[in-house]
Amino acid sequence: MRRGSRSIRSAAVALFLVAVIAVGVGPGAKAIGGLSIPAPASPTTAASSPSIPFSVHESGLPAGTLWTIAVSTNTSTRSTPPVSTPYLNGSLLPGMYWLIPQAAGYGSTPFSVLVRLSTQSVAANVTFVPGGSVVLTVSPITASIRLDGTPFSLGLFPSNRTIAFAPGIASVEVTSPGFLPYWNNVSVTAGVSIALNVTLYPVPPAPGEAAVFAASLGVVLIAAGLVLLAVATYRLRHDPRQQARSRIFRGDPDPIPWVRDESSGRRPPPPSPPPG
Repeated sequence: MRRGSRSIRSAAVALFLVAVIAVGVGPGAKAIGGLSIPAPASPTTAASSPSIPFSVHESGLPAGTLWTIAVSTNTSTRSTPPVSTPYLNGSLLPGMYWLIPQAAGYGSTPFSVLVRLSTQSVAANVTFVPGGSVVLTVSPITASIRLDGTPFSLGLFPSNRTIAFAPGIASVEVTSPGFLPYWNNVSVTAGVSIALNVTLYPVPPAPGEAAVFAASLGVVLIAAGLVLLAVATYRLRHDPRQQARSRIFRGDPDPIPWVRDESSGRRPPPPSPPPG
């Protein structure tokens, strides 16, 4: 019987392991060392989405000035290698991108160019003017940032980032789930760098939640008070010492002998008959 039960247990464990492996490894995936790894994309899929070239032409920079393009999406921002020529060429996979021209000491107008790359190359023109910069520090680092309405992410950069703007008003918006949003207009002056430290604070509890908590706490305190009152009443009715104290408060002539007799088990003496 023991051998039979062991065999049944071993078979059940084996079936369980097979079921776990079958669930963890789905179609198009490989199991390696207990990990499920998606299968690589087929060459046909990769070849069906070629990179689309784009070109940005600048004007306004002195000859030989380095400038770059910050390529931004809703989730990330990365910069192209800097160039010193009026044209900057690159290529990206099909999609929607914000191109943000950047040069030390100069701001571009417009601040960003929204391009949609599908099947044909895209060309854009920007103009640089002497401008200022904003050194932006954000906490938490994973917060979403919009500069003049353009998504910008610090996730691939250090905790602070110097961003060039043309003179004027630059809007800065920082949001993150579970935190109060931040929004501000920054006045940018040519040749001036502004340090902007943004710290988001958690959203406070809703008033309804605070009211429910206060009501619950009040109910608990009232219940505790009633329990203490019941205990005190019981002791007053059944504890001889408490009864003696109450007689003293009422002005009884001598409650102590009664308490002494009651605690010793003897009956108290009968009351004296009235005179006459």
